[in-house]
Amino acid sequence: MDADHSVITLLVASDSAVDADDVRWTGRGRVHDAGIAAAGSSIRVTGAVHDSQLRVYRGGVAQLTAMLSGAYIRQLRETARTGNYPTIDDPTRVQR
Repeated sequence: MDADHSVITLLVASDSAVDADDVRWTGRGRVHDAGIAAAGSSIRVTGAVHDSQLRVYRGGVAQLTAMLSGAYIRQLRETARTGNYPTIDDPTRVQR
């Protein structure tokens, strides 16, 4: 990840751990992560960040953020045509 004056939002499961120790921070930037993950998957973030924020949204907040996106609306229209289920809000959902 390379970011300059940006906000990067990660939508993760509630039991996922985010490891941003390998990110090179310059200027005013940091990770905003209110949740502490237990034993789940691990997400490793690397790269250089200058005056940027990395925000981590978990669980319900992540689902709500995904459901308010334009990609989710497009996927709802597509699934209505094909008869499938949307997966942006819940990637573990099984398709028909």
